[in-house]
Amino acid sequence: AFERCRALKEWLAKLPDEYFIGGDNAYTLTDKLVTPYTKAEITGDEHKRTYNYYLSQLRIRIEMAFGRLTTKWRRLRSTLNFSNKTNSQIIRVCTKLHNCCIRMSLKDGTYVRPVVSGNVDELNPSAFGVDPFDGGGNRR
Repeated sequence: AFERCRALKEWLAKLPDEYFIGGDNAYTLTDKLVTPYTKAEITGDEHKRTYNYYLSQLRIRIEMAFGRLTTKWRRLRSTLNFSNKTNSQIIRVCTKLHNCCIRMSLKDGTYVRPVVSGNVDELNPSAFGVDPFDGGGNRR
């Protein structure tokens, strides 16, 4: 997938050194993309076996998180046929809304009354660690 998508390769090349992408054995190991060792490589090597275990656990947790997102935000169940930038924004908004629901202990199907006055300041997004004016909605 990385070889066929120039934009993804460029994004991966710009990834800061302290970050990496966890992949499965269908991908080739790089300095930014970590993959599991093969069965032959882990034979008799407890460190490699432990590495594979934790990489597997990481991937399972990520898949669970996406499962929860797609359950709550059904728009994510189908292909997002927009630009990469718009698709990223949709996923980012769904993630932030999902985190707000978790912090507010809202159960699925809970109705939240809309702001009556229309005053955005009443929503106080900073209570959720988000600055609405930072351009990227980054956590503080």
